[in-house]
Amino acid sequence: MRLLKIFIGGGIVLVCLVLTANTCIQAQTQNAPQEVGASPELIEADRLSAEVARLYQAGQLEEALTFAKRVLKLREKALGPMNLLVADSLTNVAEIQLALGKPLDAEPLLKRALSIQEKDPGSNGLLVGKTLERVAAIRLASGDVKKAEEMYRRAIAAKEKALGPNHSEVALTLDSLADLYNKQRDYAQAIVLLQQVATLREKKYGKSNPDFGRSLERLACAMFRNNEKAEAEKVETRANEILYRNQARKSEPFLMSPATFECRMVNNPRPEFPRSLSGRGDHRYVITVSVDVDEAGNVIAAEMTSGEPAFKKPTEEAALKAKFRPALIDGHPVRFKGVLVHTYDIQSRMILMQVPGGIRP
Repeated sequence: MRLLKIFIGGGIVLVCLVLTANTCIQAQTQNAPQEVGASPELIEADRLSAEVARLYQAGQLEEALTFAKRVLKLREKALGPMNLLVADSLTNVAEIQLALGKPLDAEPLLKRALSIQEKDPGSNGLLVGKTLERVAAIRLASGDVKKAEEMYRRAIAAKEKALGPNHSEVALTLDSLADLYNKQRDYAQAIVLLQQVATLREKKYGKSNPDFGRSLERLACAMFRNNEKAEAEKVETRANEILYRNQARKSEPFLMSPATFECRMVNNPRPEFPRSLSGRGDHRYVITVSVDVDEAGNVIAAEMTSGEPAFKKPTEEAALKAKFRPALIDGHPVRFKGVLVHTYDIQSRMILMQVPGGIRP
């Protein structure tokens, strides 16, 4: 979830931006009196900004984009190309482009906004950091890992300078950079960052807070993948006690977060491909399977919850042969459950992916 900043007459309208949906669930407004003697262009820009906010909240992104571009032109004409309000307008247009699934259209706008923000002495360091993060995410999605890493590092420096090294915003960017290293299987570097995040969140929220627990969970996963088993088990035990102790006391298996569920996986057998589908027009199928895992880490129940019916039997049979590391709460093994996602490519007759779905913890 992001915030779309819309400036109206010196005030700010913050509109919740959800990149995977066309609706907005909340909005916050801070009103301020319109600047005396404002030019006609700025007055019109303020009026149109209000319309951008309304359209965006209504999920009318294309219409909002048209008005946001008009606001940008008006502010450029009235204030020149290097004004901070112009940078904010560039960011607004870029955010709507991101919401429309057009990151390559958003990137040059964000870079231009960044060049304004970094050169203006009155710029907000937090906004600089956030703009750097957005560009980093686009670069990473485009496969430019080196540039993404550089941008995340710059974002961390900008946020630390503006907010101090112990701020929660700094922890968010450290988390993002750790994700980058995890995806590159550079677990040693990810561990260093995740340790910083866990320390920051423990200081801010306390030893029993779920945010701290999720940080420990992510740290433990990176440690397991880096073959630091003994230390990983200690960290994971702390995380489990924070996050799952109450759930584990119930008779039913508790639902484990998707990324943690995947990290516990020891063996996930490949389902046998149903050859009867090879002649169909569709070339890719996504199957989700809900599984229950017992105290020893064995799958004791598997049910396909969505996907092509022809895949049901082989997918469930394969899921029943999967193996997970046991989960311990207060020193005792417990039952848990999660979701497996398989993507079948019919044309190449391959299973492309066998990982849990969902968001990271």
